[in-house]
Amino acid sequence: MEKTTLKFLDDILNMFLDIKGVPGFSVAIWEKGKVVFDKSYGLANIKTKEKLSPKHKFHIASHSKTFTAAAIMKLALSGQLSLDDKISKYIPEAKKSYNKITIRHLLGHLGGVYRDGYDDSNYWETFRKFPEKSEILDILETTTPVIKPNYRFKYSNFGFSLLGMIIENVSGKGFEDYIRSNIIENHPDISPSYNSNAKPYTYGHTNKNTYGKFYPVRPDIDARDFNAAGGFCTTASALCKFYGDLMTGKILPKKAVAELTKATTEVPQDPNVKYGLGYRSYFIDKLRWIGHGGAMQGQLSRTIFNPEKQLVISVMCNNHNSDEGGLSAMIAKLITSNHKNFKYLGLFYGLWRRTCFFTANNRLYRFCPDEATDILYNNYAEKNTKGEWITKECAGGDSYGEKIEIISKDHINLYGRNIYTKQKFTDNMKMKSLYVEF
Repeated sequence: MEKTTLKFLDDILNMFLDIKGVPGFSVAIWEKGKVVFDKSYGLANIKTKEKLSPKHKFHIASHSKTFTAAAIMKLALSGQLSLDDKISKYIPEAKKSYNKITIRHLLGHLGGVYRDGYDDSNYWETFRKFPEKSEILDILETTTPVIKPNYRFKYSNFGFSLLGMIIENVSGKGFEDYIRSNIIENHPDISPSYNSNAKPYTYGHTNKNTYGKFYPVRPDIDARDFNAAGGFCTTASALCKFYGDLMTGKILPKKAVAELTKATTEVPQDPNVKYGLGYRSYFIDKLRWIGHGGAMQGQLSRTIFNPEKQLVISVMCNNHNSDEGGLSAMIAKLITSNHKNFKYLGLFYGLWRRTCFFTANNRLYRFCPDEATDILYNNYAEKNTKGEWITKECAGGDSYGEKIEIISKDHINLYGRNIYTKQKFTDNMKMKSLYVEF
């Protein structure tokens, strides 16, 4: 990957931190066998002002489902179970009312079971601890499924907690032990649960829109017997390495990975997304990306991989106000574009917004993260016969057909407006502004 591309990305992410005003986030990119980008931005704890680093571990929440799905597939490949077995074969408590549900149903969120619990899932609100096995089994024995199996996609952490139990009952090992020795044995920076000895951890942070400010959320959250659904912890780079190994056949045979990641089930109200068996997939600029997201108290994350390009992108945010989906999509667009003669011109400031400029493919592109995270190349200019940059693609309210002039390395005239690199912009505002008071 070109260094200029990564420099451009680094500038955009620094700007995103400033624009969003969020505590912090980490981003890593894996390409063809190695991590090529691994950086963190902002703070690990807004109260103590501890700086976030690439070594800080995050709760990756529902990413855990991809590890659980890989473990189930490994047991299937060894002949110890079949994906089409009824779950009651391995969990006797399911025989009463849940006896029509298969392992495949649960992997694809087609079991029709409760999302979290029957009448008390306040662990998501931090009002109680996550369930233990006895509570999960009690739900099986005292309730019925919400809808019939295979009726529609119905997301379920409860269902994946049952898959964790199946792994234990079939393998004869505890869930964490099986995962460590069979799935992540070559990935020591990944833990199937919160591990107080594996510091440092980032704090999470509450939703600023709810409370008017960020409050830290301690990282010592134990998902207990929901670990198979959402208890894993790791760094962005370690997660990139895992998915890199997964898609290149180092954890499971490629044919098995293809079965897990096959886009089979439509997700209601999200037409671009389809779900497989523990993995979701969707298109970004005609490229199919596979992976998962995660949301734990005060933390959000998204990891996507593309086997064709041999790329993995992981975005981890320690707050509920970051756009992890938009960030990952923006990064995917940037690093998969077929740039020729890429040249980064810099970040320029005006009263209204900040804008990144770069040239590539005989075009002058501009990108304004103040306006959107997931739209990258909707604004560009091309040279006319006089050698002037003329806007050819932009929003309806923008200045189509008008000129952009590069005056110097720190000065651009954008449709008659002078914008500058940061210090020069500040100097000019202080000297020339009629209304802004400094």
